[in-house]
Amino acid sequence: MTAQPEARFVREGDWLVVRLSGPFNLEWFLRVIADVGQAMRNAPAAALLVDTHDMYGTIEDLDRYRFAVAISEQQIAAPLAFVGHEPVVDAGRFGESVARNRGVNVRVFSNEPDARVWLREQTGVPPAN
Repeated sequence: MTAQPEARFVREGDWLVVRLSGPFNLEWFLRVIADVGQAMRNAPAAALLVDTHDMYGTIEDLDRYRFAVAISEQQIAAPLAFVGHEPVVDAGRFGESVARNRGVNVRVFSNEPDARVWLREQTGVPPAN
């Protein structure tokens, strides 16, 4: 049986945390981005944290470009911290640059504590536990 990617959406106070796991699949990832956009429209959050530490696979630069553009098309106003490790997260931060150039307030991190510090700095709102 082949592993399937999974997305778990969790509210932490005024924050939305999305934890992704399993093999990277571009079509699935684009659907998750659309789902994140819908979740933010249905119940706006002060901050968005996307954790990909449990994802694996190779991601081509064209795929990074496509999902960065998809994120910008969702018009998410909240700051977005994207957390993961290489090769899911690109050491050169190409996807981050593409999204930022399209107006997304996004930063990519290799660890969640740093991402949370940045989100608190951006919003002044810590997550409620």
